[in-house]
Amino acid sequence: MSEKDSAIGKIAEKLTDEKALEAILPAEDSKEAVGLRKAAGIFDSARKVIASASALVVTAGGLWLGIYHLVDSSSAKPAAAATVGASGSASGAPTPTPSPSASALPPPPAAVGIPTRVATWLLPTGDSVESSATIVGGALYVGSDDFNVYAVVTSTGHVIWSATTGGRVRARPAYSAGYVYVASTDHKIYALNATTGKRRWSYPTGGELDAAPAVSGGLVYAASLDHKLYAVTTAGKLKWKVTTKGKIYSAPVVSGGVVYVGSDDGSLYAFNAKTGKKIWSHSTGGPVESHVVVSGGNVYFGSEDHYVYAVKASTGHLVWKYRTGSKVTGSAAISGGVLYIGGTDHNVYALATATGKQVWRRPTSGEVHSTPVVSAAVVYVGSRDGSLYAIDAKSGAVLWTAPTGDWVDSSPAVSAGLVFIGSDSNDLYAVKTAPTN
Repeated sequence: MSEKDSAIGKIAEKLTDEKALEAILPAEDSKEAVGLRKAAGIFDSARKVIASASALVVTAGGLWLGIYHLVDSSSAKPAAAATVGASGSASGAPTPTPSPSASALPPPPAAVGIPTRVATWLLPTGDSVESSATIVGGALYVGSDDFNVYAVVTSTGHVIWSATTGGRVRARPAYSAGYVYVASTDHKIYALNATTGKRRWSYPTGGELDAAPAVSGGLVYAASLDHKLYAVTTAGKLKWKVTTKGKIYSAPVVSGGVVYVGSDDGSLYAFNAKTGKKIWSHSTGGPVESHVVVSGGNVYFGSEDHYVYAVKASTGHLVWKYRTGSKVTGSAAISGGVLYIGGTDHNVYALATATGKQVWRRPTSGEVHSTPVVSAAVVYVGSRDGSLYAIDAKSGAVLWTAPTGDWVDSSPAVSAGLVFIGSDSNDLYAVKTAPTN
């Protein structure tokens, strides 16, 4: 790809990045804003064409480069050490660790003989599927940038119903007691009947909603780009709201009577889930868009300052932090004492939850914004190289990939022998977890 094409691609990525666009747009309904949004759409199309051309070039050159990928292993590279907080460090002073080298990135696995799989079925929508799926029984609920929420039969992909919002649905819907709760970029939280898709209520916030809502104890928690976290009753009435100093792209997580949420002001917050009273906050060196995982008395999350953090759930005090090679916007999965998380440096990391020590890292050929899921000792995760990866949880070896043709920012969901993932190809894919005989 030429330098000119690369430059166009970078411009397209910036103009189609919601955060970057929000920062430069005039008033939402102004002629200038409409014009810029149209321009962003044009650049997005250009970006997809360039991405496709780039993939062809990489595939053509990947055969000989793939030799490196086949011999790459965590044992061949020194594992980066974690930075440990005062509670676990002899010196008590955190020290930075070296970043993985970008030069170690391999070509796409498909070019080097790693098995690939095709979808058992796919659901075409009208725009990118960045939302992850929520599975309840034999039904799957997922959003699309085409403004719709879909209810789908998991085994066949048959659409049960679709419901339209006033904006993009980029985050995983939440399910509770027969209702599906949806966050939309039209600033609203929606409550939909899970069986019929009929709207029960909608609640307006002061900004776009890009993060998945959470439901607990009769309250729906939703984070907004107006800097606020909202707690709304399941009847659609405001219970409380709190304000941070930045936009909130992080999905709220409720555990033990506490709701945790990150903010672009660089902090992770812990609030009383019933009252909204602040319990503690932990500052990092960059925006916190990752949502937390709570496990074993600790809270784990990533930051755009390149670190993965473990802090005490009760106090927010640092336990350890691990430096990756770039921003960490995705979230973690934990299984068997190991934390799995992706980074924009193209890597998927496995870290010991107790110490932050690297167990392995697996390069992909694109940024990893997708949150991994672990099922039956396999880590499933998407990459902006356009593939869904199945990775051995113990060794970090790639077992197989499933190409989608465009960025995969969606996080996988696994149920009944299928893994479900969305793509910027506008489709939701269902891929078998076991080989087809």
